[in-house]
Order: sequence, then structure tokens, then C-alpha cells
Amino acid sequence: MSATSSAAAQAAAVKLIDAIKANVIAIGCCALVVVDYLHTLPDEIKYMWPTDWSLVKVLFLLVRYYPFVHTSISTWHHGMGSLTGSHCFVPFIMDAYSCLIITMFCEAISYIRLWAFSGRNKYLLGFLVPYYAGIRAVEWYFLVKFVRTLDFLSVPKGVNLGCIATKAESRLLSACFMGVLVSLTSVTLFMIVIAYRRRQMAAGSTGSLFRLFYRDGIFYFICLSSLSVANIICDYAAPVGLINS
Repeated sequence: MSATSSAAAQAAAVKLIDAIKANVIAIGCCALVVVDYLHTLPDEIKYMWPTDWSLVKVLFLLVRYYPFVHTSISTWHHGMGSLTGSHCFVPFIMDAYSCLIITMFCEAISYIRLWAFSGRNKYLLGFLVPYYAGIRAVEWYFLVKFVRTLDFLSVPKGVNLGCIATKAESRLLSACFMGVLVSLTSVTLFMIVIAYRRRQMAAGSTGSLFRLFYRDGIFYFICLSSLSVANIICDYAAPVGLINS
């Protein structure tokens, strides 16, 4: 009986250490956001600041600067070692909702890019607007359901372990990122079809701007979809009993 209890305690300790490491990694990612911003700031000042205001510019600035808001929330959630038990709900929920807000801005850019790529086709626009809203509604539905399954480890004051989730249906969170992946994939496939049809109509030749737009769209898809896949894998690979219900 004691051997069984010892093995269970050891397994729980390993899971706890994994969760603490995850908090440290999250804080490191926040630092990476700041470094990337400082590195690309000169290009932003040169190419974006002088341009006229438009929906695209607003979305760009939101994607560019909202991560600092999200980073502050994540630092509060992952970096405050004094948080424990029920005190973790507010920062964790704000962090989760904030993460989905960022993906909404990023995906909106993909949709606008596709619409511009199509030559501002009004029929495609009529499809994209409700499709975007529908996918976002599904993502928020799963995120809200995920939040309702949360529970956190309660420890005595002074231990400073930070917020450690002891219960959460992580597959619901995976469903959110699957929605992002489906959305990005479908938009990219639309863009590929449009590019193929234009290439046929132009007898195999396309303009340099068109090719640049297409190439950047594919690269944008690879970056965002890779992040979504990584999140899905992390959710499914989370320590059983510590993160999953």
C-alpha cells in the first residue's frame, strides 16, 4: 500500500514540475514578443506609419500592439507565484480569452487578403463574412465550455507555485484551435484555387505583385497554422490528471 502511495506521489510531483516548467516557458515567450517588436520596429515606422488609415492598417496595428496587452495578462497569470486556487480563475480566463482575440485579428487579415486577392469579388465577400462569424462563434463556444471545466491547485501562502491547473477538459481547448486551423486552411485553399484559375486565364503568366501576394499568403498560413497545430499537440500531450479532466 505504501509503495503504491509513493508511486502515486512521485507521479503527481512529476506532473507538478511539468506544469511549473510550462509557466516558465510562457514567461519566456512573452520576452520573445518584446524582442521581435524591437527588431521589426524600424520597418514598421518606415512602411506602415506614413500610410493612410484603413481597415487593414487598423488590423495590422491591433495584431502588432495587442500582444503587449496579452503579454501583460499572461505575465500576471504565469508569473504571479502567489496566485493559488480560486484566485487563478480571473487571470487564466482573461489569458485564454485574450489569446483567442489575437487569433481573431490574425484571421481577419487572412480573410481580407483573400478578398483582395480575388479582385474584391462581392460574391466571395458575401460568403466570407458569415463564414468568418460562424467559425468565430464555434471557437468561442468551445472556449467558454473549456473554462467551465477548470479547477486549480490550492497551496498554503508562501509556497509560490503559481497557478497550476488540476482539472480541465483540454480537448475543448483543442477544438478552438482546430477551428482556427480549419478556417486558415479553407481560406488558403480558396486562394490557391483563385491563383490557379487566374494562371489559366493569363496563359501561364501572372504579375509580380500577384505572385508576391500569393507567396506571402502561403507563408502567413504556414506560420499561423503551425501555431495552431502546436497548441493542439500541447493540449493532447498535457499530463493526464493535472491538465485533463
